[in-house]
Amino acid sequence: VVNTVAETSGTINNDGIICVGASATITATGGGTYAWSTGAITAAITVTPAATTTYTVTVTSAAGCTASATTTITVNPLPTPSIAVAETSGTTNNDGQICTGASATLTASGGTGYAWSTGANTAAITVTPPNTTTYTVTVTNANGCTATSTTTITVTPVPIGSITVVESSGLVNNDGIICSGATVGLTAPAGANYTWSTGANTAVINVTPAITTTYTVTVTNANSCIATASVTISVSPTPNAVATPASQTICSASAITTIVLSGSVANTTYNWTRDNAGTVTGIAANGSGNISGSLTNTTNAPITVTFTITPTANNCSGTPITATVLVNPTPNAVATPASQTICSASAITTIVLSGNVANTTFNWTRDNTGTVTGIAANGSGNISGSLTNTTNAPITVTFTITPTANNCPGAAITATVI
Repeated sequence: VVNTVAETSGTINNDGIICVGASATITATGGGTYAWSTGAITAAITVTPAATTTYTVTVTSAAGCTASATTTITVNPLPTPSIAVAETSGTTNNDGQICTGASATLTASGGTGYAWSTGANTAAITVTPPNTTTYTVTVTNANGCTATSTTTITVTPVPIGSITVVESSGLVNNDGIICSGATVGLTAPAGANYTWSTGANTAVINVTPAITTTYTVTVTNANSCIATASVTISVSPTPNAVATPASQTICSASAITTIVLSGSVANTTYNWTRDNAGTVTGIAANGSGNISGSLTNTTNAPITVTFTITPTANNCSGTPITATVLVNPTPNAVATPASQTICSASAITTIVLSGNVANTTFNWTRDNTGTVTGIAANGSGNISGSLTNTTNAPITVTFTITPTANNCPGAAITATVI
């Protein structure tokens, strides 16, 4: 009687050494009928022993002769695999719950050989799954028996989003470009806890940076997953204005020296207004750019016109400055009497000179100095004295009087003496 064993379990096929759960086929030869210790009566039986077992077959020939044979199937235990998880992400270390982008190290034990579902064949692997993933390892022991174990790494998303900027300063609202002194509201992406680079720990902060500044917030969600976001707030420089000349004095109805406006910030615009538009006419009440034109004082007193200039760049306004123009009125002259008749060598009635503008001086000249002697050919102030006609005919002496006030001349008038 010969028994043969067929099995593919364990280290060597058909050696009668199998792993728990495996089957072996035992085939007896050499007779006519077969009686197995299992009760089977076929030449071949397939067995799946839970432990090492000896199988006996009794073979009866056609002549009624019997013989027996035994075969032992040795059963080796399976490995007991386990997977240890090591990670420091999320709320609790090593619990298999990590945040997006984090890694976990999976270490298998319980055997001598390891085959992972990732294709790795080391005991320990490090994985960085983008989403929740189950990992399986097949562990083989020294007897060639295998068993599997699985573990799931749960991936929790990190907080996502960017910092929201709220501001109404500068050219475009909420673009993060502001004027000096403006305040910006910064709102962090959704989360549970917040830590700003300013030290604040609220979801929303208000900042007033003096210079361009980058703000960073670290956001932690309910799963202890962390993300950071940053935003830069750019602070536009405050424009300035320089007026050249800053002050000047003109006579009424004269052109001013052009007031040239400049500053240190590129592309600055200069808007201006002026006062006393009711009493001093000419240049408009408001405008932009360099200031030029004529001003006419409609009163009898000097008036200072003040131009208030506001520089603006990137929709940011600077500190207003002023430039002044003192507009002196045009003096007039009144001669009293304006005409008179005298006899030669007589004193004239004093010609009293007056005008509407205070502190006006009156300079005068006269004609016919060759034929009428006495009063000088020119002078200032009231005109008095005697005139002598050296001819035999009446002669009219004309005094031409020019008023001047604040270095501004008025229209000349005449007074006559016959």
